[in-house]
This record gives sequence, C-alpha cells and structure tokens, in this order.
Amino acid sequence: ISEATRNWGPWQYAVTPDRFNRQISYISQEYEPIALSRITDDTPLPNNGVILTFDDGFRDTLTTALPILEKYEVPATIYVTTGFLSEYNDPFEYAIADALKKTDYIGVSSNGLHLEQSLLTDEATVRAYDEIKQWGMHADRRDRRDLLSQLPSTENTVEMLTETDVQELSTHPLITVGAHGQDH
Repeated sequence: ISEATRNWGPWQYAVTPDRFNRQISYISQEYEPIALSRITDDTPLPNNGVILTFDDGFRDTLTTALPILEKYEVPATIYVTTGFLSEYNDPFEYAIADALKKTDYIGVSSNGLHLEQSLLTDEATVRAYDEIKQWGMHADRRDRRDLLSQLPSTENTVEMLTETDVQELSTHPLITVGAHGQDH
C-alpha cells in the first residue's frame, strides 16, 4: 500500500491507501471475510467467503492496512519474511528500482554477466530492472549486496515490519501472522 505507485518494478503491485480502503469496503459489503484458520476448523465455510493475505511483511501493513481492516472488521493473515526482521533490509527489487530511477546509465557485472546500458527511456530502465532482478533472484545475499553496490546509492525505499511490530500484530484479534520464508 503506497502513494508511490508506478506501472513498472515492484510498485506495479501497490495500491494507494484510498484505493485499498475502497477495496476493503467493497469486500466487506459483498463477501464474508473470514480468517485463514476457518478452512481447517469444523465450521462450514460461507459460499461468498474471502480470505485476505499480505506477503513480505511491509510496515504499511501495520500503519496503513490495519486501521482500514479494523474499520471494516476484516481479518487478515500477514506472511512475514523473517530475514527482514533482524536488520534493516530493503527488499532487493525495491533497491534496484530505486537505484535505476536515479541514473541515466548503468554498468554492472555479476557472476560472469555484464550489463551496460543507457537508461534514457522508460523502456530501457524497465529492461535493465528486469534483467538485474533476474540475476539476483537466485543469488545469495553476498552476491546481491555486491550487485547493489555497483548501483547508485539508494535510500530506504520501503519500510519492513520489525520484531516489535510483528509481536504487536500477533496479538491483534483480526490478524494471523505466518512465515513467508527467511530471505524472500
């Protein structure tokens, strides 16, 4: 959930807070939101049941989504990437996208792959983003850090939940917390 929605990179999946509010309002009126745990208990599921989940553990789940979920009394499950809890760790795809939007030329190498490209058009920037992201998808953290170190410096582009945030969410009556893996 972000005001910074774009049509490429990781932002293409974001919705504005206003749009999210409208979506949850609609869901609460047209469907019966249920907790994920309902699929394993013995009570019958509603024909119009819907389960809401959030992946990755972005902090806006706590700061922006939770107040809207509370407003409409909609339960949700939040899957947290546990490796982002112990130290601040900008998700790889956001760090790449943030770096590429700050430059007009890129020159990077990783594990025998090399990319030199002008980024004067949106299409070139998106192609470079897709290629660099693909390189890093199966790389270990060290190789990802090395790749990011070749890009222009980035600021924290997104905030992730902290251990304290997850503890707070785990006691909330509308929220179930699950694991989305260690390293996304």
